[in-house]
Amino acid sequence: MWSAAERAALFPMIEYVATEPLASRRIIWPKLKGKIEASVFTKLRSHKALASSGMLTNGEKLYYKNTGLRYFNTVTLRPPRCWINGRPTPSSRETVLDVHRDAKHIVHCYLLSSTFFSHYQATSNCRDLNPSDISEVPLPEIPKPFELFKAMSQEVESDYTKKGRIICMNNKLTGEVRLESVTPARSKPLIDQIDAVFAKYVGFTLEELDHVTNYAIKYRMGQDSSEGEGE
Repeated sequence: MWSAAERAALFPMIEYVATEPLASRRIIWPKLKGKIEASVFTKLRSHKALASSGMLTNGEKLYYKNTGLRYFNTVTLRPPRCWINGRPTPSSRETVLDVHRDAKHIVHCYLLSSTFFSHYQATSNCRDLNPSDISEVPLPEIPKPFELFKAMSQEVESDYTKKGRIICMNNKLTGEVRLESVTPARSKPLIDQIDAVFAKYVGFTLEELDHVTNYAIKYRMGQDSSEGEGE
């Protein structure tokens, strides 16, 4: 997540914090920098994994981009549109996530949030969104009613879908491919509102919430951050 011009400064920017490998994630070491980031990670890890919440069951579906991630996760309430030689077809980068009907909008909001993204960056290869990245992410207990999350989920989906575009490319094997490309970066203000709500349940301080919403902001909101997010 850095440009070539900054490579010379990478080692001087290294900071060390106390941490330990995650037994639930095959003993991986989280990638953390600084006390605030470590505190955010520790508070989040104090909550149970999403897999144990009962939210990942049959009932409804979400659709997420499974590879080629850069600065934002792309998660939608409906399948992104894709055509090969004019015929509608599922995208090869699209994965279906089964969710409980009552939890659909909570999970949608959470996977779009910078809270989830910062945890994903600390515990993944930062390119592929694997099932374990979702099932093992900690999620604070969310009390009912869930109407607020439904409203936020539908608003942010409507916003970045409206700002999306159809891209066209030619594949030597399949022919003409047209894809709906949606870019959550263009809906960052709405995502920040989502993070503010989750922060109350996680237990973040205002300083920690500020760190989350501004996580890697230079790169996530840079000139190239909106290119290819939904491909």
